[in-house]
Amino acid sequence: MMALQEKFYSLMLVGLCLMAQAGCSTSVKTAPLMLDADRYVPAVAKYPATIGVYFPADFFDKNFYHQTAGKKPLTLHSNPASATLRALSVALKARFNEVRYLDTLQEGSKDQSLAFVMVPNIVTLISRIDTQVIRAGIFYQFDFYSNGKYLYSWEVSGVGSTNGPAKGSLQGTPEELEARLRSVAAERFDEAARNAVWDAFSVFLTELANQKPLSGRLPDSRLNHERNSAASLPVDSFGTLALIGPVFDQNQNKSKQQIEDCIVEEIEDSDLALKVMRLQSLTNHLYPWFSRSTYPQGTLALEQVLRRPAVQKRLEAVGVRYFLQWDGETTRDQFSGPFLNTVYGSIGYESAEKRSQLKAKLLDVETGTVVNVFAVQKKGTDKIVGLLYLVLPIPADTEEDVCQELSLKIGDFLNHRRIKK
Repeated sequence: MMALQEKFYSLMLVGLCLMAQAGCSTSVKTAPLMLDADRYVPAVAKYPATIGVYFPADFFDKNFYHQTAGKKPLTLHSNPASATLRALSVALKARFNEVRYLDTLQEGSKDQSLAFVMVPNIVTLISRIDTQVIRAGIFYQFDFYSNGKYLYSWEVSGVGSTNGPAKGSLQGTPEELEARLRSVAAERFDEAARNAVWDAFSVFLTELANQKPLSGRLPDSRLNHERNSAASLPVDSFGTLALIGPVFDQNQNKSKQQIEDCIVEEIEDSDLALKVMRLQSLTNHLYPWFSRSTYPQGTLALEQVLRRPAVQKRLEAVGVRYFLQWDGETTRDQFSGPFLNTVYGSIGYESAEKRSQLKAKLLDVETGTVVNVFAVQKKGTDKIVGLLYLVLPIPADTEEDVCQELSLKIGDFLNHRRIKK
């Protein structure tokens, strides 16, 4: 373990030296990629086993370079070793009773109490950096040994992204957009790369049991089934309703984000004794099950996640009793009507039919199953009135209407269900 600590501190020293060198150049920014190790507490069961971890000699020397697009590209340098070390320690601490960090691989072959020895390797870190979205992908290979002999190799990857500096606004010349990108690229890239590391280890945590050469050497995982006192709720409360939309990158999909905002607003404005948990908060509470690469695709996948004892215990602790799996959209026909633009202004009237629909499934956390299905649709007409120098849009608020009706339907069902019980 002393050798590992020395490696870690040497990495930090190298990073500082490189940053000092970068200070002499306006085109290169250098820093080791860091993680907040307290960001997640994985909701997983623990194997009552001890494993060993050995970091190869070049693990802390994997440096990667990334360039922004444009005529004057900015070169970014990153070393994801320290971030990987932190995420790995969080994952292994959550999954195993004990983790021993080894100074040599041979040390693990002599310890018969180890289920296996894991050797992590960073294969590559790739990126796409532009003005709207900054993406990063990281690839690992984990080699496993038992009694000094090679056992198995497992490739794991993760993807992270964050909004670019011009997200939501493409105003300006190409040169202005490029300047904005260069001014924040390093900070935003680090955020995307950190998300990629966490995403990769969400795959590691959720797929470990499916790696038969490894899980076959481990005893059954265990979970402390003691009830959490934080789960006690007032008898007149429905607890918390967690929202899960159709896409993981909801903050990068304006229409889906607006629907979530609308649902939350209508439920909070109602007289329901029901709190709402947004997707981002849910992702943090239920790591690693709702990350980008592990996001449940469909109702069956969501039910399987909810039935996991570790997930149920975590949801009980934060008071989540129901899940609302929703999807919706608004479509509008082309505008038509007598509308005339002249040098004196605009005059006339145009209209377009608009339809908003919202479908949702309500799941009970206790049973991990769907208890009701809702479908709401509203129609309206968007209008534009031209009054010379005044052009007046009159939108039909069909989105608010479907959210309001959905909230009423959820309330009616929950009240009826409570009376029935």
